[in-house]
Amino acid sequence: MRMTALRAAALGACALVPLMAQTGVMAAPKVRAPSFQAPNKDAPILLQADEIVYDSEANTVSAVGHVEIADEGRNLLADRVEYDQASDKVTAYGHVSMTDTKGNVAFADHVVLTDHMRDGVLQGFGALLGKTGRLAATSAQRINGTVLVAQRTVYSPCEICKQTGQRTPLWQVKAERVVYDQNKHKVQFSNAIIEVKGVPVAWLPSMSVPDPTVRYSTGLLTPEVGNSTKIGYFTRLPVYIAITPSQDMTVAPMFSTSGGEVVEMEYRQRWNNGGMWLQGSGAYNPNGGLGGSPGAQTYGHLFGSARTTSTMSGAPARMCR
Repeated sequence: MRMTALRAAALGACALVPLMAQTGVMAAPKVRAPSFQAPNKDAPILLQADEIVYDSEANTVSAVGHVEIADEGRNLLADRVEYDQASDKVTAYGHVSMTDTKGNVAFADHVVLTDHMRDGVLQGFGALLGKTGRLAATSAQRINGTVLVAQRTVYSPCEICKQTGQRTPLWQVKAERVVYDQNKHKVQFSNAIIEVKGVPVAWLPSMSVPDPTVRYSTGLLTPEVGNSTKIGYFTRLPVYIAITPSQDMTVAPMFSTSGGEVVEMEYRQRWNNGGMWLQGSGAYNPNGGLGGSPGAQTYGHLFGSARTTSTMSGAPARMCR
């Protein structure tokens, strides 16, 4: 087998890994191929398995039983791996797991890598997102090493309860198709059904969410729906806006059947020695005020506070409103 064959297999397998960190443990293999130096790097590549077969006539390499291909922290584990040098194709079977240098892990029953190990198809796919997220699919395809397209999926960012009989996450999304862009950290769903505690509550033709590795991202928060004796039925749609790591705001429009419309706003900012908070709203009620005044009314409010600590020694903190 050419030296480049094993390196291509290891690097190509790791190019498929999309998501989260997890450590794997495997049984000690019976057969270990000798380490060798890669053509372009000094680090050795290790192939180990219970059995390794080199077929010089067919130009293939087959590894069977507890197969591991390792290259500078990148690992492919499987029951069986076959590499066809003529077609430049790596095929892995049975309990396949792929880990990159960042600890991202993907699982599959069957993996085929093609196109110089950049593209691949996975059957029986599963992956870990962040510390608690889960993504499962009947099949998936890796494109250009950064985009994952999965079919018939179930996704949830919630941690699964470990108690017996309580395995349903708080909420999850079932979708016909999912596109995960690793560079943009965005998960896009098509034909999605949102379930809360296993009960379908909404259907959306398309939706997107940031993956669990994102600390904050602009998007829609949990909507509120209800009714009141004063304003009738109402709907509130809060939107979170991430401005910078130290600035954000929430804008929440509310619509009602008897109380008109309201837009609420809250702005927050922190700096090295203090911070500020500003809250305001504007409302329009075509039916008059809540006190019974006739005619349409427009009203609102503005309130805020700030705190800053003086850099002078012994100076007290100052609060202004």
